[in-house]
Amino acid sequence: MQQLSNILKVAFIDLINSFYIFCKIVIRFLKDPEATKNDKFVALELLKNANIASNFVLPGCQDTGTAIVIGKRGQNVLTEGKDEEHISHGVFDTYTSKNLR
Repeated sequence: MQQLSNILKVAFIDLINSFYIFCKIVIRFLKDPEATKNDKFVALELLKNANIASNFVLPGCQDTGTAIVIGKRGQNVLTEGKDEEHISHGVFDTYTSKNLR
């Protein structure tokens, strides 16, 4: 069930690419006249980190490396094999090859 693993790889990459929305929110802090000097410093550092991480060379953060995946499948969707193994494989492949964290 390689397709299920591939779907997970694409989903994780899409999730990381949602940093665009995150960056738009962080930019608000830079433009906020009530933001403190520290607020602006943190916002700028977050944007720098997101920019570096967007190239998938260095990770976006240093977390535990734990991925939580919740999947729901409709009653008319049939798969062969053990879905859990394919999902885990897709997560593992993406984490080890794309520097997502």
